[in-house]
Amino acid sequence: MKKILLLFLVFLGSQALQATEIEKTIQTYQADYSALRRLYTNSLSMEYFTRIQHFNQEYLRELGKMDYNSLDEDDKIDYVLFRNYLDKELAELAIDKAYFSEIANVLTFLKPLEVFYQGRRRAKKPDSQLLAAEWDEVSRQVDNQLKELASTPKYNSWQKADLAASAVEAMNRTTGEAYSYYFDFDPMFTWWMPEPWKKLDASMKAYAKALREHYTNSVKDDGSGIIGRPIGREALEKQLAFEMIAYSPEELIAEAEKQFAWSEKEMLKASNELGFGDDWKAALELVKEEYLPAGDWPAEVIRLAEEATEYVESNDLVTIPPLAKETWRTVMLSAQRQRISPFFLGGETIQIAYPTSEMSHEDKMMSLRGNNPHFSRAVVHHELIPGHHLQQFMNQRNMVHRRMFGTPFWTEGWALYW
Repeated sequence: MKKILLLFLVFLGSQALQATEIEKTIQTYQADYSALRRLYTNSLSMEYFTRIQHFNQEYLRELGKMDYNSLDEDDKIDYVLFRNYLDKELAELAIDKAYFSEIANVLTFLKPLEVFYQGRRRAKKPDSQLLAAEWDEVSRQVDNQLKELASTPKYNSWQKADLAASAVEAMNRTTGEAYSYYFDFDPMFTWWMPEPWKKLDASMKAYAKALREHYTNSVKDDGSGIIGRPIGREALEKQLAFEMIAYSPEELIAEAEKQFAWSEKEMLKASNELGFGDDWKAALELVKEEYLPAGDWPAEVIRLAEEATEYVESNDLVTIPPLAKETWRTVMLSAQRQRISPFFLGGETIQIAYPTSEMSHEDKMMSLRGNNPHFSRAVVHHELIPGHHLQQFMNQRNMVHRRMFGTPFWTEGWALYW
């Protein structure tokens, strides 16, 4: 009987290891996409936009040929996820392509450079004397465009100016990589090309620098500290749809205000329980002062981690593989890193923020107070178990082909929250 059971389990295991057609398609897509990205290294070029657009459209057409109704439940999930992913890729690519088209005129000199670095992919031997003359002419074109920039209308946003500069820099970087391929290996190239490249490199860098400042009526930071490119309502609605969030922006804002009001109510409740009435700021100061001495803090982090693990296991909330409990570890964050991450970072390695000797007294106190045990309880279980460490542990071992469908709403809002 045991032998029959063993054979049956082996059979089930072999079945589980056999990838379905759609799973194989997703895995192949990931490999194909990576291969194309490694080949078409200049992502700010029409060549790149056209090729990647065609690539995604091809996969979308092939996916459409599958019989959805014949798929089992897991495959139906994969089908929907993959279709949504391809639609999202194409929509975002179209936005990026349109945005690039608005500044593409800064690259009127690109053709000889594009022909050169495309030929480098298959080691095409250049006519170095002719190429030197072409690059000399390109340098003059770039210098002329730089001179004419002062009389050219400025971009209406810093984002467009930055994109224009980035496009020139991408062309320069891709050309430089191809130049390095031939230099010192092709004798004629090595004799003819150093000076033309030196001149061209300097011209493009100067042009890019000027373009980055060629804007008006816009500020990089409106005071929020958030620097980015506004995408507009239509694009935002598409993003929400791709994330399968069935709310309008207004509904999300209303929900956020509702949740914030609940948080304020809970803050006042806790403040009253601590004897401070509605003076929640005073209650908060009391909590901040409950910090541990620097040398004692790592041990408390371990205790909080074990507390969280014991809680979810004793309440049978989630299954934690023994190896997941065994393999996490800790490191301390440097003073420099804490300027960006003043609390914890986590995953398999939990990175602990606490004062270091080179910090100013003010920074030391801020780190101590901000990382008190009460604030840190939720942070520790968010970073380790049942948070990011367990999340990543399971992602690496189950349905691994779905990892490309990752989303911030999953990464930072892991399933336990819901």
